[in-house]
Amino acid sequence: MLAISGLAIFGGIFLGAGIGFDVRGGAVIDSTEVLVIFLSKKMRTALADIIIVINAIIFSSAAYLLSIEIVLYSGKQGYGEKVPTKKII
Repeated sequence: MLAISGLAIFGGIFLGAGIGFDVRGGAVIDSTEVLVIFLSKKMRTALADIIIVINAIIFSSAAYLLSIEIVLYSGKQGYGEKVPTKKII
């Protein structure tokens, strides 16, 4: 159990760093970053601050509407791992 948790933390750090470098370099990964870049220019706020707020809204809404377990597994969905969908269906 500890090895899996450590691997998740290790992967999360590198994934977050990679995305951070991409956004810092001006790359756009998905539509959320397009919105963030637009809002940061209008509001004169740091990109990271807006990203955190938008992600908090998205994950909080998903946790309320679905369940916290589904939200915690949502990051793994793009990496070929099975996500429990019993509760959604």
